[in-house]
Amino acid sequence: MHFARRILIQRSSRFVAALVVAIAMPALALEDEAGRAGRVASVQGTLSHKADDAAAWTPVAQNYPVAEGASLALAPPGRAEIDYGGGLFRLDGGTEVRVTRLDDRDFALFVVAGSVVVHVRVHDDGDSVRIATPATEIAKAEKSFFPSIDTEVLARCIASYQELGCWTAHVEITRSAFEAALDAFEHFGSLKERYAYDQVCAPPPSTR
Repeated sequence: MHFARRILIQRSSRFVAALVVAIAMPALALEDEAGRAGRVASVQGTLSHKADDAAAWTPVAQNYPVAEGASLALAPPGRAEIDYGGGLFRLDGGTEVRVTRLDDRDFALFVVAGSVVVHVRVHDDGDSVRIATPATEIAKAEKSFFPSIDTEVLARCIASYQELGCWTAHVEITRSAFEAALDAFEHFGSLKERYAYDQVCAPPPSTR
């Protein structure tokens, strides 16, 4: 009798263990998916979030998840930092951004208004970090440097420059881009000495 009961208990224990593993595996998969989202690392002031364009703005606090497609708006005065895995970006008061891309390789922000500072913590080969800003916002920020040019005209000039595709997806200055810049400066006579690539450029941070 005791022997049979022991077998029954052992079989029940194995069944429970198997059941726990079966339940845990989907949970681990969900956790892996959730790991691709960022989070609110710190916030001072009122930070609002909406998951997509159709959603309503909702105030959020520290550790709130931030996924691809989400928008964030920080009321002035305020300051917030969002950890996206490979680094973090800081919002000042009066800033609104939309996370247009967030996965294992790519991170992209569209700055609707305000200012953003991005700190890249890890950048491996094939990774990309992109920040897009409307030409009208750039024109407002740069207007003091061009006092005689109308803001609307300045915005059109900036928009035309943006369409040239001068910004690449990678953050590093490649050797070919560096040499091309030296060629341009040398052509116009503004380069007194041609420096080596390794004297000027450093590789981006990487785990490799």
